[in-house]
Amino acid sequence: MKRQRPFRLKFHSWMRWLHTYLSLVTMLLILFFSVTGLTLNHPDWTFGVEERKEQFEGTLEPKWLSSSEPDWLMISDHIRKSHGVHGEVSDRTATETDGSFSYRAPGYSADVFFDRASGEYEVDVISFGPVSVMNDLHKGRDSGAAWKLVIDISAVVLIVISVTGLILLFYLKKIKAKGLWTVLIGSVVSVWLMYWVSSR
Repeated sequence: MKRQRPFRLKFHSWMRWLHTYLSLVTMLLILFFSVTGLTLNHPDWTFGVEERKEQFEGTLEPKWLSSSEPDWLMISDHIRKSHGVHGEVSDRTATETDGSFSYRAPGYSADVFFDRASGEYEVDVISFGPVSVMNDLHKGRDSGAAWKLVIDISAVVLIVISVTGLILLFYLKKIKAKGLWTVLIGSVVSVWLMYWVSSR
């Protein structure tokens, strides 16, 4: 009869498996959020890439502007196709004489202004460069629901990796005491730093 492994050993095996393979699967994401944590903390690190500005002009179809509410979908599609702008549409406003809206994406913005009487419009585009794109992705800014889900999953995975790493420490008899003291000291220092910075 095959002898079953004690639950303690099974639990250790599960924790080690989770810790190892979650770390490997999400290694690139962890690296990404680590690097962008640095670039967010140093906004002057542009690595020589300056923001790029463009401006476009054109005329909209009168029928898109004739009703009480502009035909936002047709206007937006026309400007996308005509000028290659991208991003989610936001900040739509319209009065009797004019209107405006914006496209937003990580590290990118395009603001549209139009005259309802003449149909003439102007598009102001700013591309902030790859570092700004990465920083906005780190924050989930203008990145859409799918990327926000990636951020949530990454956060949960990092929690699991941290907890399983702490659990595995209890199985390392030779360094368990030193390891727990190191965790305790690091935690106290971290809490003190957060308190000190927030109370200055």
